Amino acid sequence: MGRRILILTLSMLPTLSLAEMSAARLSTDLDLADSSDMAPEQGMRFLLAAGYVQGAGEMGNQALFCLPPNYTNAQLLGLVRNLLHQFPERGNEPAVVLVREALTSAFPCVGR
Repeated sequence: MGRRILILTLSMLPTLSLAEMSAARLSTDLDLADSSDMAPEQGMRFLLAAGYVQGAGEMGNQALFCLPPNYTNAQLLGLVRNLLHQFPERGNEPAVVLVREALTSAFPCVGR
């Protein structure tokens, strides 16, 4: 499932500027998961935001942080959402900075 989301995200990159996504936009789009009546376009925004986080998790694993073998995508999304909510004043920063910070803090590579 995670790979499908990542592939979907990558296929839409030419039409979206996810590389420049702000932390505030990522937070807003991830919070769509709490909506009980999600419109189709909101569902797409949530999936793209989730794919952004999951892609960052796959790209940085073993280089910037070390995910445990049994981590879940829901864990990754929860960690990132928590950090984004904890620091709303950092909403203008690139989303990738806060995603990396959340994952590095939660899953440091011990002994390297």
